[in-house]
Amino acid sequence: MKKYLLGIFIFGAALSLFSCDDDDENVFSDTAAVRIDKAVSESKELLVSSPNGWLLHYFTGAQYTGGGFTMLIKFDGSKAHVSSDISDDVNLVTTSSYDVIKDQGPVLTLNTYNEIFHFLSQPYMGDVDGEEGDYEFIIQRKTQDSIYLKGKKWGNKMVMTRVPENVVWADYLTELKKVDEAARPMCVVKNGENVVDTIIIDRDAHNVMLASQTSTIPYYYVPGGIVLHEELKAKDGSAFSSLTLTDAANSKFATNSSAVSIEKCSDPKYNMDAIDFAAKWIMTYTDIENRTVNDTLVLEKYDSYVGKVSHTILQGTLKYKGKARADVGSRDLEDAQGDYTIFIFYDYRSGKVAFYDAISSLDPTEKYDYLIFRGAYVDSEGYFGFGTPEFEFAPDNLNVLTPCNQYNGFCYLNIYTDEEGDTGLALRTYGLNIKKLTRIN
Repeated sequence: MKKYLLGIFIFGAALSLFSCDDDDENVFSDTAAVRIDKAVSESKELLVSSPNGWLLHYFTGAQYTGGGFTMLIKFDGSKAHVSSDISDDVNLVTTSSYDVIKDQGPVLTLNTYNEIFHFLSQPYMGDVDGEEGDYEFIIQRKTQDSIYLKGKKWGNKMVMTRVPENVVWADYLTELKKVDEAARPMCVVKNGENVVDTIIIDRDAHNVMLASQTSTIPYYYVPGGIVLHEELKAKDGSAFSSLTLTDAANSKFATNSSAVSIEKCSDPKYNMDAIDFAAKWIMTYTDIENRTVNDTLVLEKYDSYVGKVSHTILQGTLKYKGKARADVGSRDLEDAQGDYTIFIFYDYRSGKVAFYDAISSLDPTEKYDYLIFRGAYVDSEGYFGFGTPEFEFAPDNLNVLTPCNQYNGFCYLNIYTDEEGDTGLALRTYGLNIKKLTRIN
């Protein structure tokens, strides 16, 4: 009898399964296509329903290996208006089209170019993935006040929340900027009065790491502080996941762990910003006529795309007044006066400053379309070697930089194609021995 009843039960269950397979309308009142259409329509309505837009904490890099940034986005019927702490200009708003499209579910896409939003997803020469940011997002779920997203290409999860109507976007971004300006690149982690680690804050990339570790984690700014994407654990086991600014002048932060605090290193050379070097300098060096000359180097903040001001790179103008060796193997000299562009890199990990190799300058002599700055040295046989000139602060004097490696000369290169299609190299020699850089204002 028991076997007979069990057989009836199994047979009935099988019939039930077959009927579900035949038609999913037994479970859902609508077909899958109708449900997706409905989800797309509801998502569009929700996006435009926030009169002051949405706040998005945006992460780059596969598996959160990049940085964290703040996006403010207002959606109207067809346009997305975006502002962000990517730009130094808190009033900058860029506009593009957007849509919610059908895939396996609703997908939010910014489908025309937006200067701010696509900054983190656009490719670069030699780097097709750029900053590894997304501009298409799977809408995973939503409430009236939150929209949960997942980057379609890189897979990072993010949340958009409604911006209260009384919040002024520029004022909000100004508060984030205050925290950024207060942060220093190298800070000590203290448990009570004991230094237990060092935290390295990359304010360009918006990520942090402890000196005792090897991987970075992203962070984003909030008014009055910093939120880490995951917890950091110092060498003594102290852990924290957020920082609250308590003293901007001295770069001091409390953390969500009551005993742990953060403050800048005592050695100022590790706690500078590239903007601290923005000034007029005198570069003293020996030129190719064996004269000691003093040329002016004016350093200014480097505004990269959409006004993203770098904390580590400056753009400089070298006002060169002398001559240059004409070409490779030539002993002839030619007038080479003019303004030459140089990029300067501040390495906060070493506290040093370096000239940065780049396609950096139009040729003021108009002999070539462009010139590439290179650091150089000349060996005992008169041959050139190329590298990066590095400088360090004179003891107890942040206004004097002196060379600290052998690449203390500089030249400009041009790689060109001649009339016969052959590639050539023009080496134009300028300075052979940089002695120092001295700030004059």
